[in-house]
Amino acid sequence: FILAFVTAGEIVWSTLQHKLVPRELLGRVSSVDWFVSTSLIPVSFVLVGPIAESAGADATLAGAGALGAAGMLVFILLPKIGELTPTDSSSEAASRPNMA
Repeated sequence: FILAFVTAGEIVWSTLQHKLVPRELLGRVSSVDWFVSTSLIPVSFVLVGPIAESAGADATLAGAGALGAAGMLVFILLPKIGELTPTDSSSEAASRPNMA
């Protein structure tokens, strides 16, 4: 069940990257995205262990869920988030046929 949400999120994120990032920067942006995402995993392990020990596993999971929901809500409520449009080079790249 959770895997479906993770997959859906990955599809949306990848689509946004391809629509909003210029084609010539897509590799760099994707690399930085993966680097930051994977480098924060050990940091989360270091932080969550002591928190779960002091507050309990249930409270830690509830708190993490609340923080994640609050973070998403902040981004959803940003006024300009609905106005995002593709950059000129990425929309141009999307409209031309693939010659590879």
